[in-house]
Amino acid sequence: MKKVFVTAKTKHHYTVIWNGIRSALGVPGIAVFSSMLGFGALAESNGLDLSVAVLVTLGIWALPGQIVLVDLYPSGSLTALFFAVLFVNARFFPLALATLPLVKGAENFRVLHLLYAHLLSVISWSHMTTCALKIEQSKRPVYFVSFTTTVLTLAGIATIVGYIVAGKVPYHFNSALLIIPTIYLLMLAANARTLLPIVAVLIGGGAVVVIDWSLPGWGLVLGGFMGGTLAFLLGLRLERRGE
Repeated sequence: MKKVFVTAKTKHHYTVIWNGIRSALGVPGIAVFSSMLGFGALAESNGLDLSVAVLVTLGIWALPGQIVLVDLYPSGSLTALFFAVLFVNARFFPLALATLPLVKGAENFRVLHLLYAHLLSVISWSHMTTCALKIEQSKRPVYFVSFTTTVLTLAGIATIVGYIVAGKVPYHFNSALLIIPTIYLLMLAANARTLLPIVAVLIGGGAVVVIDWSLPGWGLVLGGFMGGTLAFLLGLRLERRGE
């Protein structure tokens, strides 16, 4: 009887794993693969070794931080590289705080959760926040790991392919691939249950242009912060009115 129970449980886990892999191979995987093709080509044009480019993808696992590292790599300053990547990827701290409770529930912190935090990306965050509540709590860690490891594997493969074909594809085409995840997130915002994500994108997009014109290089950071903050405050006000 116990053997039958264990076998059924194992098959159940395989089903959850396959569901995570299948979801990752859809639109999220296409978005990640396309953008990492562009990153691989960018790494090759900036003089990184192929092995270093792959390690950057698997180790940093955040496209803005990866691009910053590649851009600053020729400077040779490890201190500048470290702090630049640290500040760019600081945005993952609130993402991890918002996403990990969905994955692990209310249990106490374990070292394994550090792995969950590393596997987290904007793509996996957006995917889990939209589908996590549809999955039983006990299945979420298995689903999350299968989804994120599949996406990360695709990213590593795409980095290699992009690096190899860099000289055979126009530079502007490779650069265009880097914005694919942004388009994907805009699609998610458009399908959101409320208008607040769209408001955040519109405010942030307009603010980026204005701020970057007056403070070059700060448009994306300050504009994104402004758009998200104002949309959040607007949401709070609407909730209070609803009460």
